[in-house]
Amino acid sequence: MNRPAFILFLVWIMMPLVGMGTDLYTPSFPPLVRDLHTTTQLVQLTVTTYFIGFTLGQFFLGPLSDRTGRRTVVLTGIPFLIVASFLCAISTNITSLLTFRFLQGLGIASVGMTARAICVDSFKGERLAGALSFFASAWGIGPLIGPLIGGILQTHFGWHANFYFFSICGLAIFPIIFFFFKETLRSPLPFRPSLVLKNYGILLTDKAFMGGTLSAASIAAMLVLYSVVTPFFIQDILGYSPLVFGYISSVLCASFVIGNLINRIILNFSSTTKTIYLGSVGMLLMSIVMILLTSLLPPNLYALMVPLALFFIFSGCVFPNVGKLALGAFSAMGGTASGLSGMLIMGASGLAALLGSLLETKTALPLSLFLFVMVLFAYFFFRLGKRHAP
Repeated sequence: MNRPAFILFLVWIMMPLVGMGTDLYTPSFPPLVRDLHTTTQLVQLTVTTYFIGFTLGQFFLGPLSDRTGRRTVVLTGIPFLIVASFLCAISTNITSLLTFRFLQGLGIASVGMTARAICVDSFKGERLAGALSFFASAWGIGPLIGPLIGGILQTHFGWHANFYFFSICGLAIFPIIFFFFKETLRSPLPFRPSLVLKNYGILLTDKAFMGGTLSAASIAAMLVLYSVVTPFFIQDILGYSPLVFGYISSVLCASFVIGNLINRIILNFSSTTKTIYLGSVGMLLMSIVMILLTSLLPPNLYALMVPLALFFIFSGCVFPNVGKLALGAFSAMGGTASGLSGMLIMGASGLAALLGSLLETKTALPLSLFLFVMVLFAYFFFRLGKRHAP
C-alpha cells in the first residue's frame, strides 16, 4: 500500500511536467516564428492543439483508469509522451509541430489525470483539500521553472532542446512509477460505454461538481492566456531577451506556488469557503489595478508585473479549494471525475490559448480586461457550486 507521503511525492514529480507543457517553450515563441517561417498566431496555436490533445485524452483515460487502474494508464501514457516530445523536437515545419503537440497533449493527459485521481483515491475531506493544494503547488512548479529552463535552453541550444528535455523528464519519471507505485484504485468499475456516459451525465448535472470545476477552469484560463500573450509583449514590444522572459515568468509562477503554500497555512485555522472569498476579492482588486495601470501608463514591465504577481498569489489560494468542491464527493469514480474535471479545465485553457492568439500584444490592456472578466466568472461558478455542495 502507498503511504500518503509517497502519494504526494509522486504528485510532486509528475505535476511539474504537466505544468511545463505550455511554459517550457514559451521563451522560444519568437525564434519559432523565424525558424519555421510561420506566423505568431500559428506558433501560439501549438498551445491550443496541445490542450485539445490533453482534453480528449482525459475524456477517455479517466473512465479507463476506473476500470484498469491508475498504474496501467500512466505507464502506457508516459512512453507515448516521450515519443511525441521527440517528434516535436525534430519538426521541420509548423504543421508537423501542431500535429505532434496534439499527440504530446494526449500523452501528458495520462500523467495529469493519474496525479489527480490518486489524490482522490487516497485522501478525504479536508485532507483532500490539503492534497489538492499540494497538487496545485506541484503543478505550479512547472510554470515556475519551465520558462527559466526554456530560456536557458533557447539561449544555448535553440528551441529543439525544449522538447528533448520533455523526453528526458519522461524517461526519468517512468522507472520510479514502474518499480515503486502500487495501485490506488480499490473498486474497479466496468468499462462499458453506457456506464461511462451515465457517470458523465451524473457529473455534468451535479452543480457542486460543475461549479467547482468551471471555477477552476476560469482560473486556469487566466494563467494560460498569460503564457500565450506575454512572450511577444515582453520580448518584442519591451525588448527583453528569452532568458529574461524566463526569469520574469518564474517570478510570477513562484507567486502562484506561494499562494498555494499560504492556502495550506490558512486551512489550519479557517475554512475553504472563507479562503476562496479572500482570494477572489484579491484577484478582483489586482485585475482592476492592472486595467488602470495599463490604460494610463505607456508599456511598462513593472506596471504589469507587480499587480500580476499579487494576482497569482491570490489565485493560488483559490484554485485548489474549488477543486476540492468539485471532486470531494466522487471518490467512488475518482478517475472519471478527475478526467472530466481535467478535461473541462484543459478545454477552457485551450480556448484561452486560442483567444490569446487573436489578442493584440502591443499592450497589456487586453490581458488585464480578460483577467477581470474571468475573475467574475470564477466567483459566479464557485457560488453556484457552493449552494449545492453536500
